[in-house]
Amino acid sequence: MALSDFDWQDHVDENGEPVVFTNEMKWEWIRWWRNSALTKSDWTQASDNALSEDEREAWRVYRQALRDLPFDGDPELAVPPEVPA
Repeated sequence: MALSDFDWQDHVDENGEPVVFTNEMKWEWIRWWRNSALTKSDWTQASDNALSEDEREAWRVYRQALRDLPFDGDPELAVPPEVPA
């Protein structure tokens, strides 16, 4: 999933009113997404997983790229790292 694929349009609140996502709200969602991706990939760094050293390194690099995501500027331009195969 690309962050830019998130549909910032067509959301309504509990009263049926359209939600206008501010950049701050978008960055908050991106942080949530990033933290979730890190949590879901924690297992890749455990010493008892079945990954090869190359695979583990690819996941390590991916996880570092997640941590390095910038959280300023235009959130529409945020590009998530590629998930290792």
